[in-house]
Amino acid sequence: MKKIKRALSLVLVFCMLCTMTVTGFAADTTSEGQTDFMKVVHLDAGRKYFSVDSIKKIINNASADGYNYLELGVGNDGLRFLLDDMSVTAKDKTYSSEAVSQAIHAGNEAYYNFDTDELTQSEMDEIISYADKKGISIIPLINSPGHMDAIIDCMESLGLSGVAYKNSARTIDLTNTKAVAFTQALIQKYVNYFVGKGCKYFNMGADEYANDVTQDAGGWFAGLIEKKGYGNFVTYVNDMAKIIEGTGMTPMAFNDGIYYNYTDNAGTFDTNILVSYWSSGWSGYDVASASFLANEKGFKILNTNDAWYYVLGRQAGNKSGYTIATAKNGVQNTKYNKVPKRYSSDADPATEQVIGSMLCVWCDSPSASYNSTEEANIADLMKTFATNNPEVFTVSNSGTTTPNKAPTAPANKEINLSVGGTATETVSGDYSNVKTADDSIATVTAEYTKTDAPSISYNASASVSKGQEYTDGYTAGNDKYPSKNIIDNNANTFCWYPDAQTAGKYMQVDLGAAIPFGAVRLTTPSGAGDDVCTNADVKVSADGNTWETIGSYTGEAGKSQIFTNTVDTVRYIRVELTTAKNTWWKLAEIEWGNVDASNNFTRMAASGTVTQEASEQTTLTFTGVAAGTTTAQVGDATYTVNVVGDAPSNAPAASTIYLEYWITNRQVYENSNNANSYYREITTRTDGVTTETGVDVSKLAPNQAYSNFGGSWNNVYYWQTMRLDSNHKQTTGEGVDRTANGTTLTHIRYWNNAWQYQTSDGKWYSRKSDDQLVAYYLQKTNVTKEITTYAKDWGYEPGIGDNNTSQVALTVAVVYPDGTVSPAESDMYSKSTTMFNYWDNRDIGIVAPINNSDYDISKITVTDGKRSGSNTAIWQTSDSITWNKTTNDAGSEWYNETTVWDETTNAGTTPMVNGKTSNIKWSAKNTAKLVLIYLKPVQKETNLHVVYWDDSINAQINKSDIQVVMSGENATYTNSLKNSSGVVIGDKKEWNSNDKSSSDYLPDNAYVTNSSGINQTFNKDITLLPNVDTKYQTGLYEYQKADISENGKTLTLHYAVDNSKVQAKYVVDFGKPVNVPIGDILTGDAATKTIKDMTFKAEYGSATVTRGTDNSITFTPTSIMKMPVIVTAKITFNDNSQVSPKIAFIPASNVMYEESFVKLGDTSDWTTTGKAGTENQKKEVLGKEGIHGYDESYDADSKFSNGSAYQAQLTLKKGKDFVKTQDKATFTFTGTGFDLISECGTDTGIVSVVVKDKDGETVKSYMVDTYFTGDEQKIISGTGILDYQVPIVRCTGLEQGTYTVETRGYLTDGSGVVAKTAEETTENNEVSKETVAEVLDDLNIKNVEASQVEATCMDDNSVLLGGTGVEETAAKSRSARAAATTTSANVYIDGVRVYNTLSENHGANKYTGSEQNVKYESVYDYVKNSLDANENNAAVYVEYDGNQDAWNIADYKQQGPENEVYLTPGHSIAIALDGYKKGNTVQIAAKAINGEVSCSGLKKMRLSTATEMYYTAEVITDDDGSAYVQITNNTGSKGVLALSEMKVSSGVSAMADPTLKEEVLDKLNHKADFVPETLTVSAPETLVEGHLSTLSVKASASDVAKVYLSIDGEDATELKANNSKAVKRGKSKTYSYSVAINPDDDLTVGEHKYSVYAVSKDGKPSDPVVAKVQVIAEN
Repeated sequence: MKKIKRALSLVLVFCMLCTMTVTGFAADTTSEGQTDFMKVVHLDAGRKYFSVDSIKKIINNASADGYNYLELGVGNDGLRFLLDDMSVTAKDKTYSSEAVSQAIHAGNEAYYNFDTDELTQSEMDEIISYADKKGISIIPLINSPGHMDAIIDCMESLGLSGVAYKNSARTIDLTNTKAVAFTQALIQKYVNYFVGKGCKYFNMGADEYANDVTQDAGGWFAGLIEKKGYGNFVTYVNDMAKIIEGTGMTPMAFNDGIYYNYTDNAGTFDTNILVSYWSSGWSGYDVASASFLANEKGFKILNTNDAWYYVLGRQAGNKSGYTIATAKNGVQNTKYNKVPKRYSSDADPATEQVIGSMLCVWCDSPSASYNSTEEANIADLMKTFATNNPEVFTVSNSGTTTPNKAPTAPANKEINLSVGGTATETVSGDYSNVKTADDSIATVTAEYTKTDAPSISYNASASVSKGQEYTDGYTAGNDKYPSKNIIDNNANTFCWYPDAQTAGKYMQVDLGAAIPFGAVRLTTPSGAGDDVCTNADVKVSADGNTWETIGSYTGEAGKSQIFTNTVDTVRYIRVELTTAKNTWWKLAEIEWGNVDASNNFTRMAASGTVTQEASEQTTLTFTGVAAGTTTAQVGDATYTVNVVGDAPSNAPAASTIYLEYWITNRQVYENSNNANSYYREITTRTDGVTTETGVDVSKLAPNQAYSNFGGSWNNVYYWQTMRLDSNHKQTTGEGVDRTANGTTLTHIRYWNNAWQYQTSDGKWYSRKSDDQLVAYYLQKTNVTKEITTYAKDWGYEPGIGDNNTSQVALTVAVVYPDGTVSPAESDMYSKSTTMFNYWDNRDIGIVAPINNSDYDISKITVTDGKRSGSNTAIWQTSDSITWNKTTNDAGSEWYNETTVWDETTNAGTTPMVNGKTSNIKWSAKNTAKLVLIYLKPVQKETNLHVVYWDDSINAQINKSDIQVVMSGENATYTNSLKNSSGVVIGDKKEWNSNDKSSSDYLPDNAYVTNSSGINQTFNKDITLLPNVDTKYQTGLYEYQKADISENGKTLTLHYAVDNSKVQAKYVVDFGKPVNVPIGDILTGDAATKTIKDMTFKAEYGSATVTRGTDNSITFTPTSIMKMPVIVTAKITFNDNSQVSPKIAFIPASNVMYEESFVKLGDTSDWTTTGKAGTENQKKEVLGKEGIHGYDESYDADSKFSNGSAYQAQLTLKKGKDFVKTQDKATFTFTGTGFDLISECGTDTGIVSVVVKDKDGETVKSYMVDTYFTGDEQKIISGTGILDYQVPIVRCTGLEQGTYTVETRGYLTDGSGVVAKTAEETTENNEVSKETVAEVLDDLNIKNVEASQVEATCMDDNSVLLGGTGVEETAAKSRSARAAATTTSANVYIDGVRVYNTLSENHGANKYTGSEQNVKYESVYDYVKNSLDANENNAAVYVEYDGNQDAWNIADYKQQGPENEVYLTPGHSIAIALDGYKKGNTVQIAAKAINGEVSCSGLKKMRLSTATEMYYTAEVITDDDGSAYVQITNNTGSKGVLALSEMKVSSGVSAMADPTLKEEVLDKLNHKADFVPETLTVSAPETLVEGHLSTLSVKASASDVAKVYLSIDGEDATELKANNSKAVKRGKSKTYSYSVAINPDDDLTVGEHKYSVYAVSKDGKPSDPVVAKVQVIAEN
């Protein structure tokens, strides 16, 4: 029972399709009219990734062996084939392609992580095309509703809840409508893809429902029936069948779920389903018989007998079954038409109902290697099955048959034949010189033939089936629409069938001769109206008798459709109606020709000559001479020839042979009372020994036996059987142990007059007369509680032994998936260690752990150690062992182990350590060996889960299971997690501290008792987690907290970056490189040493790190940062010492990225314009950084940001309504918002932006017409780009998260909706929703409502507002554009600014004080809401009147690109601030347009850059506490000052202030009594308490008499100039003053104000000039 259940868990995905002429099945018939038998090979490509080349090799072998189908199980547990477009719409919700692809990829990696996890669509295209050329059709298998591990992971990560049935890892809950809808929508995409590739069948799987859930809990079909859920399964299967049938394909499913246990009261299954019948069931699994399904229910059967099953890597003796040996036995002895029967009394299915057979290769262990040996194993199974079933196969393996496929290029192959037998292989090319390596075993003859290239002439004619009064025209006597029109190369003429469409009627082309071509194209005339083809089969034939359907055709007026030809040569092409319709039928063209890689069709002429390629091939005939193995080299391929035949001269005759029982050099007895029971006689009368498959030797030897150790009998257990030659006999001699000197065998037989044995790879060899057959036994130990471990020898406990003989130790322990060792190291010596007597070169013997129902073994390692403690010969109980260990980068220790077995490298072999074969020996007395056995829990519903979670990036680090069994109830952490005292603590649910002394800390010794009775704890040291990403082994991460899931089944341990372990931290404001001197990183002695070498690794995030010639480090981000990037630098000094400092690069609160960070598609028409700068951004140390969003490297940008941008040119040709970019440009960011930077001008077009969250849901949409003709005063004017680096989209206020932004370009001539008048296309002077909807439709943007789109126009003449989209001076109406032959415009992407990548809880609280807790507000919004000069507003706009020399309040004229406020010279903006406190942050983003700007109100007084950057604003405060900022573009400026965003402390906001206007005007119109020619003050902005500095003042000597200083409002004191004498002598025109600033002189920590004013020579005072100094405390 246990064995059968293990076999069941193999997972049976699905089968093949059929080619019968019954309803729902495609017909493949021979010229005699007999149905072509389906000959299918199945490959489990869902659990395991197979490369294109690997699959092609299988296709080659299938083609050569006469198969006609390959079933690719791409969806089986894993889903290892991804379409280009993976977007899914289910239940009115759309999930983006990127989100679905990433989620399935993550699910695949969680299931098993290969270097490459999925096939791409282009690779699948290549596979299908290649198979087609080889005569092989592909059957896809995507299993559901079970075997869906990766898809379930995908749904859960996309936010769907409750998708899994009873917590199954692989089966959906069929009552969850969202899970069902998502699954079916996803599979529908694959169905559409494969039918588009000409596939005829699609296997839905539908087997083993919830096979990881117990039957009592509702698992398996029996449990589903008990839980009243079987009807849901029937409905689901039928719905899937409809999806598949709806495309014209035939649905397939495995048999076990179809009428399980003959249950037919839950619904009726669709009989169009081709049933892949693999198993007749077993005890407890009661499936319907094949005869019931075929004979009573009417299903067609694809015989998928599991006798032909092979699970990759399983060798003979594996107790799970489906080994290479059982598969070879199956293909040799189970005929193609032998359908599984549970009882001999069961009837066979009717012959006509069985339409094919399928041989299956499964990958239950995805880690199993797929190497040349396994390639040969599979090829041999395929060949053997075909050879043994000549009734349906035509195979190129004998001289009497001819291959039914074209010869293939040589590939590695294994050939099996008997002495005197022959095997024939035909390959393309000249290999006439091939020889075998040993012609005493086999010979080969090579016959080379070459066929010259033939030329075939053809001349096409057309005809139609005869209809009522129909000859060959519209009606009798009317030849206006004859059939010849369909081959005249003129789509404007057509054939018109004047009769109602009826199934069976056709139009046809006869080429006159069979010729090769690649495709057929059908065209419906543009004026067909209702007379289009409803549905038809497109068929081809070489002879008019045997027809191949190459596609299904539905006509569409004016459209063409291409069909791939699957037949080598074709004479007839027929379009045959399959659906009735009460209209006539028009068809313009039937064409034949070829298509290129881009699906471009090239038509062949209606008549001509075709020259075929010349062919050459070699037929190789191998003849067996004597038993043995040899090889033949055929080009680059190696043919391995195995000859089994008559016995060699020294082989024993058909007399008795003996199987002896041994444990090393001690004999083993079946009966301890019978001295002669140490062997088993084997004769030709032994059951099964004279059959071709022989007898399993493990059945001949007793499983349990006895051996005498030191005078007492001990139980021993069968291990394996070996054949030993005459030089390596097993005897009782001292130290004689031959377990490493023989050949392991699995079966023995008497065949072809010889005793033969079979090895684990399925090969047979002849036994010689002096060979010895030995069944070896092992002892069962109790050192491991979780699994049973066997050993060849087992020694003494501590304190026992001979005082004259030295000892060594052997310890055995297990390692759980989280790295926890059992027993713990402190208990190993007392609980799992044994002592052996030591002698030179003694090996550790054999340690063989066995998989069980709870655990599989994934790896075994050995570590050396030495004794600590006493020096006696005998090891004492007080001793201990010190194990050799290594220390990782984090400083954690682990065993310095050597791997001796792992499930990947040693796939298919028995897990064990063999000291002799692996040369594992004790090196000296008092040494020790530690064998670590790594466990992998078997998936069960009762398992508890341990998840390690990275809070820094909100992602899973690792996941493992714990086997737990509690009597009477289901184990959860809630009821089974205990502390060291045994008290249940799981009901607490959360432990939110990482302080071990806290009561809110999860105790390190907390445990659950697992199914083996072991108190299993949890490893919190993630640096020691097996198979974890290397970044988590650096020691950079620190445990944070723990919590238990709602259902109590999952314990999550949370981790985050420990900032204390990072040596240097820098803030990144831009996507430019940043250079860090090595002196910033190295401290202490390391800073004084000479560096020899430096290497770097970015632990996470996308970045490059390079070493400078001065040993500096240059960090360059290569994608938009989603988190801090940690770089580990490994630095080696000349003295070979090393240090590994870690450097963090942290995104600022706003980061500007250049256009290169935006991803473009393969067909993108975005190109780079301009030349990108190479200057680095300034280094800024975290906590001491300057303004986030400013860097001097951008100060000189006058056009594009950093000198370059993406540009897409849109050219609208006359007669076209619109043009758009071929592909969308995308970027993904993490934060609360972004700016999209672009350009605006007279030749710029429309930009569409869609923002989607991580689930693919649209959260924001924008449509911006960037067309712009200039500002009102014409300071910005001209043609081309008028405003560079405009934030055309400012998306803020999003929830902290990850978003994807899609950008498209668009240009229209104003046709359609937008061609209406301005009044019709606008709503309240805004773009109408009707206009938006039309543009969305043109751009093919789905699932976005027009009402959701924020539409913006930069110019009143925008086509979106009913304008012309060109300057008024150039055209007054649309006629100007309509008259043009072409219209061109450009759209630009100049960069992206991302806001708040880090939240306050994940690093933003580490910024310098002025950048913490800040928010971003729109200056434009303040001004837009303050347009009425007569109201009290948060902002006032003023302008200078030069005639009156006065400033006045004005209305701001909304002009130009939104998101920016323009201040032309002589204009100012003031904003009142609420909640402002001294020291708060107030910054404004500004740039200059069209020239240098002189401004006031910003600490940066002159701007010339076109790059928007942030500058500190001067806050004006009054005694009453009111505050405001005022930014002025001075009257002498040349350019326009553009303001966009304010960055303020979180407590600061704009406010309506009725006094603001008065204060602003008073300040601007204030006229000082005296304005000195020069009066400046400079002082440090900050000063550390206790340090000295200087205040410097300069005043013009020509008009200043005295200068006074006041500190913090105190009485002013006169300053004395430093250079009075120099001024008197005419050496200087300016007085200089210096004042010492000493914080010890009554200056408290905080801000201090230094006010300086001058007095003229006639006694008039000037306005004060103020400098502010912030005194900070010394650390």
